[in-house]
Amino acid sequence: MGQCPFCKGQVSAELLRDGGACPHCLNDIPGEDAATDPGVALRAKEAAAKAAAQRKRKITSIALAAAVLLSIAGGIGYTEYQRSLQYAVLELSFENEFFVISPDELAQAEAEVKAQEEAERLALAANTGGKKAQSGGKSSGGGEYRPREDDALAQLEDDRLSTNDGGTTASAPVAQTTMAPLKVGSGPTVITGPSTAIKRDLPTLTNQAEIDKMVKTAMKRNMGQIKYCYESALRSTPNLSGRWTFDFTIGTDGTTQNISVKGETMRDTAFEACLAGRVRNWAFQPINKPQPVTFSLPFDSGG
Repeated sequence: MGQCPFCKGQVSAELLRDGGACPHCLNDIPGEDAATDPGVALRAKEAAAKAAAQRKRKITSIALAAAVLLSIAGGIGYTEYQRSLQYAVLELSFENEFFVISPDELAQAEAEVKAQEEAERLALAANTGGKKAQSGGKSSGGGEYRPREDDALAQLEDDRLSTNDGGTTASAPVAQTTMAPLKVGSGPTVITGPSTAIKRDLPTLTNQAEIDKMVKTAMKRNMGQIKYCYESALRSTPNLSGRWTFDFTIGTDGTTQNISVKGETMRDTAFEACLAGRVRNWAFQPINKPQPVTFSLPFDSGG
């Protein structure tokens, strides 16, 4: 005879040797080869369950990490794909230096704007005059069509387009594009069509640093036209002031596209139309892929 390891009741030697249920407490008595501590089996079961839970958490963590890595890799891949299509947005800052323009520079800007407007008028007359006007004949509107390279704007641009240190100037200009439509509404004043600027046969830039330098040089060169628009707007709106944001994209041919002008604190559609029209006529050096540009300017009459 022996004792049950649980209730200490009397049990047979065979039960202790072979194992089985105690007739008194009904607990399962392990055999002689099993552990006599009744908590061993329970602890072993708990340890096995804990190990299984840890393995599951580890697998879940690995899966989540893999998903995050794939997401990051996908994001990087998409970003690189976008970069392959165009350059990152170039944010320019001019602030007060914009207003440092001499009377002579302002007069030159006025001449440029008037030449641009005349070129646009001739282009519109040519486009409505049919193929005969495009080939150099007279349009149905009564005005004689002149190729863009012969007009006053081209003559002004000849001395202004050089943008690199070597003093590179343009060869014969390429024919102009069709005048783009202007959209003015509650949102920004935008021009969605192609630029009407003269296209020049200049070397194509492929280096980001060179492109940034070229854009900044061209922008400073064209600031007089923006100042002219503001001076003209003040004649009808003396209190016109605030900050206007410009967004556009320089195409691979150096012309401007997707032009948007919007006042941040004040709106004036006529003023914005003048600004957008000037941006439309800006010419940059050709680049290997589009370059988005954004900047804002403060306008203050000082009155």
